[in-house]
Amino acid sequence: MAVTEVTALRLSPVQKNFLLRSGRSSMEAAVRKQTPPSPDTSDPILLQPCGAFVTLTISGELRGCIGFFEPIYPIVEAVWRSAVKAALDDHRFAPVRPAELHRIGIEISLLSPKVSVEATSDIVIGRDGLYLETGSAKWLLLPQVATEYGWDADTFLLHLFRKCEILPVPIGTPGVAVYRFSAEIFSDPPESPRTPPLTQSGKPR
Repeated sequence: MAVTEVTALRLSPVQKNFLLRSGRSSMEAAVRKQTPPSPDTSDPILLQPCGAFVTLTISGELRGCIGFFEPIYPIVEAVWRSAVKAALDDHRFAPVRPAELHRIGIEISLLSPKVSVEATSDIVIGRDGLYLETGSAKWLLLPQVATEYGWDADTFLLHLFRKCEILPVPIGTPGVAVYRFSAEIFSDPPESPRTPPLTQSGKPR
């Protein structure tokens, strides 16, 4: 998929493949109650801290989506942790079952640092995701959500408040902070070959 804005990452196809295969291998092992494999890489890009989300789908329908907004883990670790949590810990869904694994599509979103939103006009659909922070809650919507549903900026912001389960208030209201962020987004369809995670050299381990 697309890069919604320059994120300073610009991963190569080999790096994206490595992350997708590592995320899938970790997810499948966790669902089967096995120990997830440890990704083997010394790639300095993939060892940078970065926020990351993993979205799981079946036939285009959401099956789980969890991640880390803040860059608290290296990219490769954030991806495998998110893949496992999306499969097992998304409270909106029952845990993924082994029988579903062959139908699961994986999408990875690597997040840029957040930028404060001062007005709705700051939000660019197709580029920005939104992050809402209050004293009691933190929620986000990824950039691709607004594009998939055909929302404009006002509607995108409204759905963010709904997700956070608070009444919409004007941007700039004390105690309610709205941020935008971009993402590098790429995916692995369910029919992709099941292969081991890549090593740094791009060859199967």
